[in-house]
Amino acid sequence: MKLPTITLGTIRQEGVYFMVLPGADDGGPSMEDFGGILGTDVLRNVDVEMDFAANKVNLIAPNQCGGNVVHWQAPAVAVVPITLDRFGQLTFRMQLDGRRVTAMLDTGASNTVLNLDTARRTFRIDVDGPDVENNRRIDRWL
Repeated sequence: MKLPTITLGTIRQEGVYFMVLPGADDGGPSMEDFGGILGTDVLRNVDVEMDFAANKVNLIAPNQCGGNVVHWQAPAVAVVPITLDRFGQLTFRMQLDGRRVTAMLDTGASNTVLNLDTARRTFRIDVDGPDVENNRRIDRWL
């Protein structure tokens, strides 16, 4: 479905496409507390500030910060360049135990995951080693 316009707060976007999922009356799941998903197709047009401590997300019109990104008291701030990969996933470079890796930010994921090849190659983790706990829930992936 294509909407002529949509306004998120004070940010107006034109010609936004939405996938429409069936509701309970149409054979789909009941989602009384869930209105939908804002994907990277919409979020790529705005600057996004995620304040996990305050449980809020701010959507900011691009180029509105004037270089003053931090508008709150903060003892330390990290600015992390985030890119969209070819699948529309948010990716960024980070350090994990002193090694540079590419990570994906997935706010819908319920678990943090380390790729098995990366664990073996980059971190020299022996998954059969005596100090590695085997989690049977994910054995089907290994």
